[in-house]
Amino acid sequence: MNLETYQRGLQRLITHGYSTSDDSAYLQGLVGTSRLAVAKEVVCFWRAYGLERFCILTAGLLKSMGRFENDIERFISTEKFSPFIEEAGLQFLRFMATDNDLTVAALAQTEIAFHDTRTNIDEEKAVDWPCNPEPVLLAIINRNDISPEMFAISHYRLRVCRALPGGYICELAL
Repeated sequence: MNLETYQRGLQRLITHGYSTSDDSAYLQGLVGTSRLAVAKEVVCFWRAYGLERFCILTAGLLKSMGRFENDIERFISTEKFSPFIEEAGLQFLRFMATDNDLTVAALAQTEIAFHDTRTNIDEEKAVDWPCNPEPVLLAIINRNDISPEMFAISHYRLRVCRALPGGYICELAL
């Protein structure tokens, strides 16, 4: 078995919990063991650590909602994520941009827009929000509690562009 085959087998074990008949006897023997559980826990910890620093806003909201760890595990088990944090961070944001919670999805889309526009002063992205994004963003940035009142249903559009004061403008959508 070459190193690439071994690493792919180990990744499959960690992300999905099963081995194939092509895997070495050692990898097949890891299925369901505490050693595999520890390896998965370490991978989840380091992935969460990196994503928390790259996806500051989305991670902040997910943590305040008590969802961060579960969403990281869900991401790791369903995505073939990059070993490079910049790409893995964008993969995670795209993953969260399809979340059933419309505020979480809008925030992930907003964070993608911030990353997409950071190198081009003229590029502008717009993200529709199901609530006023400003109180949510301020609470996350200031590490304040997120209150349910912040999610009052209304329609806003957040325009992200480096040329705008503060990098974005929030508008009530009609």
